[in-house]
Amino acid sequence: MTNKEFEVLYKEYLPNLKSFFYRFTTNKETTEDLAQETFIIAYKNVSKFKGESSFKTWLFGIGVNVARNNVKSLKRWPINAQDLCKTSIHQDTTTKNNFVEIYNNPELGKYEAKEHIDFCFTCLAKTLTIEQQIAIILADVYSFKVKEISTILEKSYGQVKHYLHNGRKTLDTIFENRCSLVNKKGTCYQCSELNNKNKNTNTQLTLVSIAKNKKNLNLYKLRTNIIKAIDPINCSSFNIHNFLINQTEKAVSENKTTTNKTSRK
Repeated sequence: MTNKEFEVLYKEYLPNLKSFFYRFTTNKETTEDLAQETFIIAYKNVSKFKGESSFKTWLFGIGVNVARNNVKSLKRWPINAQDLCKTSIHQDTTTKNNFVEIYNNPELGKYEAKEHIDFCFTCLAKTLTIEQQIAIILADVYSFKVKEISTILEKSYGQVKHYLHNGRKTLDTIFENRCSLVNKKGTCYQCSELNNKNKNTNTQLTLVSIAKNKKNLNLYKLRTNIIKAIDPINCSSFNIHNFLINQTEKAVSENKTTTNKTSRK
């Protein structure tokens, strides 16, 4: 493969690579750094690409390895991470005012229900182990096959199937117990709260409209099919969701610090 051919293919897969990094790290700046580092490593090693796998699989293999090496301190989020975010916003006047400023801005505060499903999936996926999270995102968002994920993660076929089975089961259970749009027992009302307050809402598609047929639908697959068509970095709801993502990360970190101090007493 020539360097020119490499650059053409890299540019083709760059959007997917960057959206993967963002879903995994939930940080735009880190995403840019990881994409740049992946390009440098791949460019230097392009002569080693022998076509034993697809270029996409080879590139993601490098990207995933770069991501894991750079985010070794990445911590799993608790199931109630979004609740912690909501509480932290209400408890801090400055944070609340910043959120309201974005939320009421006609451009920055745009909200799309389908994009919020993607946001929610990203948050809940962070409750999984890193291996499960990567496997789930690669399989259910970017449509990699088990064999390809096995190559990317350098794990056995059986291990990857185990990651996928347990990860999907965990997420399905969490969604079942938290999403108030599809279950009366759900505890999270974030979708409806954003929908009711935002004048710029576009509700072309929500889980509410199809929840009545729940018994005949696989809601997990429905969510991932919606997510596949969304680029979280370039979507219309990026600003409001990025704010919530960053605040959730901060709230989770502060909660762990408080919990650790309390446990030492």
